[in-house]
Amino acid sequence: MPMPTTFRVVCAVIGLCALLGMLFEERLVLQLKSVDVMSGSSRVAISSTGGGAGSFSFPESSKAALASSIPTSPVAFDAEKPLFVLSLVNHYDLAIPRYFECAGYNRSNMVNRWMPVSTNPKEKRRTVGQCLRDKVTSRTRITTSSCGNNNHVWLNTQFLQAPRLNPKRFRAHDCFDLVMSPGALTHLAENAYPQGGTILNVIRDPMEWVQTLSPQLPKHWHEWCNDNHNNAFPGLGEVNNKRSLLGFYLEYQNRIKEFVANNNNQNWNYVEIDLRHSHQEIGAQLQQQLGIDKQCWVDSAVGNFGTEEDDPLILANQPRPNDITYPALVTAMPKSGTSTINDYFGCGLGEWTASHQWTWMTHDSPKGVKEITIGECMVANSENNTDILKGCGNAMVWSDTGVLRHANRKMKTKGICYLPMLHMQGLERFYNAYPRGTIIHMVRETSSWISSVKRWNNLHLRWVKGKCMGAGFPKHVDAPDREWEQFYEGVTEIVRSFVKSHPSLTYIELPLSENAAPMVHDIFRFPKSCWGHSNVNNPDNKAVSQPPKAKNATSPVKDVNTGVKNEKLPPLALAKNATGNTPRMQGFAPKTPARRS
Repeated sequence: MPMPTTFRVVCAVIGLCALLGMLFEERLVLQLKSVDVMSGSSRVAISSTGGGAGSFSFPESSKAALASSIPTSPVAFDAEKPLFVLSLVNHYDLAIPRYFECAGYNRSNMVNRWMPVSTNPKEKRRTVGQCLRDKVTSRTRITTSSCGNNNHVWLNTQFLQAPRLNPKRFRAHDCFDLVMSPGALTHLAENAYPQGGTILNVIRDPMEWVQTLSPQLPKHWHEWCNDNHNNAFPGLGEVNNKRSLLGFYLEYQNRIKEFVANNNNQNWNYVEIDLRHSHQEIGAQLQQQLGIDKQCWVDSAVGNFGTEEDDPLILANQPRPNDITYPALVTAMPKSGTSTINDYFGCGLGEWTASHQWTWMTHDSPKGVKEITIGECMVANSENNTDILKGCGNAMVWSDTGVLRHANRKMKTKGICYLPMLHMQGLERFYNAYPRGTIIHMVRETSSWISSVKRWNNLHLRWVKGKCMGAGFPKHVDAPDREWEQFYEGVTEIVRSFVKSHPSLTYIELPLSENAAPMVHDIFRFPKSCWGHSNVNNPDNKAVSQPPKAKNATSPVKDVNTGVKNEKLPPLALAKNATGNTPRMQGFAPKTPARRS
């Protein structure tokens, strides 16, 4: 019986697509093999089994040759010359600073994301990326003292800045990448550091790297970087395409190695860390190439934080992460350090990277952006069955994401009580959208927590009156303290149980106690001055019956780290305040700058 025409056409199309896919994979294999332009070895291959089409694996014959295939320079590492760590994000970003600190480097000769604070009070703090951009784009040779000394180690050199969406304080986006910016590496060698230096590059399985990326990051690269990087980053429609991201990864590696190959005679050394080796092998390799004791790498890449002896509030012996894969959702209850952790990330990563309570929603608004609580944006996305943080702003870390709003007929708003760890399957939705994301949970001593909640405008009573149901919420205004304490402890158990059953998530549990400071520094290595106690209750205010008096909604507070003014917002959004007054902003209470101790 003859084959139907339609069926033959479909088969032909499928066959053509399969052929094109095979040709692409063959081309990708050749590109992957060409990454080692200095060593000439072909180490990476696409596997047709085990991981499915497009997954990566390493043949046994290649594994044996990995150590010898790492390109080396005839020039030994010189500690008196600069060392640039040029790895892409999610290549042991947290372990690398620990490693160099173990080797004796400190803030006087190691710059991690931020340049040291200037002695000139009029100068704003700059990122490493901003500093290097100014240095390599200058037409004249700049003295090294203006941007670090010759013996500096440079970490986290990519500069990424979100646009400020507030119409009254708008700021355009900005971006600089030393590897992808046209001519930047050449200027680095010829003008900025003609004496040479060392490039340290960390690589990993390319497909595994793609899987660690937040869906937001490639989008940010496209929107904020392509206009001044000759479209070197993935383009529109490709930002979440795995093949495009793999191609970008390969191009990035090729540019680094071509630079070193072309500048061997100018005393540029190249050191490559391949995360597919064991920690012991990497430590031994680095001891040979950098002269740093091999145990420094093992101690930096392997370890736990938090023990019962240190602080009984939190889980004991949590694995210390080597990367934080964003977005990061802070699941702590209000009055459990959400403002503190928000300020910490805003100080360590830049003020735009952290959102606390409020955000600028970038969709479903006739004006393009709309100020809204994070919780309400999450509720809208949950109701529309889309990614839980879609259109909720550009942040990387999200804290105090709940919302409590009473129904208001005049405003035509419905009542909402929402906490993502308790309602609308918020944690599951976060995992479905970001299976490699991070959950950060702050834990406070329970009696201290309920005492703070009472002093914070009787927040526990507002929860009851707002009909916050489920997950053990006490149902009566006269519920005893122990009932609230049991509820608080139950929330922590819900979060712990969830992350235990979703192991691809990174989980960090921290105490809101004096032990937190050394723990957060051990994990993140942000400046120690970033950690403090924010949004502190007034000790004389035992039971506030009304919200704090509203101040100008646009009153800014200067970010002590960047010099940029940043709005501080209240821990709860209400459609109607305790006095019955209608707020100026539909659906929300007037915003009040956070009080600091």
